[in-house]
Amino acid sequence: MIYTSLLKGKGIAKCAAMVAVAAASVVFTSCLKNDNNTVIPAQDVAAISIINASPNSRTINVAIDDKKLNSSGISYLSGFSYLRAFSGDRKFTVTENSTANTTLINKTLKLNKDTYYSLYIAGVGATPSDSLSYVLTVDSLRAPATNKVRIRFVHLSPGTSSVDVGVAGQTPIFANVPYKVATNFIEIAPINNVAMVIKDHNTGAEIGRLENTSLQSGNNYTVFAKGTASATVNDLKPGLKIINHNQL
Repeated sequence: MIYTSLLKGKGIAKCAAMVAVAAASVVFTSCLKNDNNTVIPAQDVAAISIINASPNSRTINVAIDDKKLNSSGISYLSGFSYLRAFSGDRKFTVTENSTANTTLINKTLKLNKDTYYSLYIAGVGATPSDSLSYVLTVDSLRAPATNKVRIRFVHLSPGTSSVDVGVAGQTPIFANVPYKVATNFIEIAPINNVAMVIKDHNTGAEIGRLENTSLQSGNNYTVFAKGTASATVNDLKPGLKIINHNQL
């Protein structure tokens, strides 16, 4: 399966290919094929997107029930748009994309039918012995009220304390959010071409920003904190990225 970079600027690109775990759509139940190309009767399915939010130089591989999803290593801030997967207990494995093929995450996650999820690979994982972690969120594609957007925040910046996130110069939209915590979706007015900032909750110091941000009415967004406080390379320093779930 081909994977695609999720984050192009503030947007998110779609994954084009599908295998036994297939690309998701608004229709969850479907007939799939097994490894022998035999049609499997319609079964209950869920949909899951996968994002590598671990700020390190290593690329990773991801498998569901031992079926590898990617044909080449998944780099930082890349991943998959929504994939359809059978509901129930599914084994998720993340390995280092190397000859060693070191297992970094090996977890069984329960997926409920007709439910959208996002799996964020988190942590630094700078060496094979420094294991990664993850944050699994339940996503919502419910339409917001007229002239509103729905937005939530996920704190994925290791080494950073609790943070506040919002539009520069305004009261934070999200306040005092700890590391590896995802907020609930809330509704706000659309915003157009503004800077969103992330600040240390305790000191008020700005630690990152995303310029020229627009959130359009009728959409569901996740804003997540990226990077790590200890980074010296600009691309790995703390900042913000935005996913539009209606475009996955």
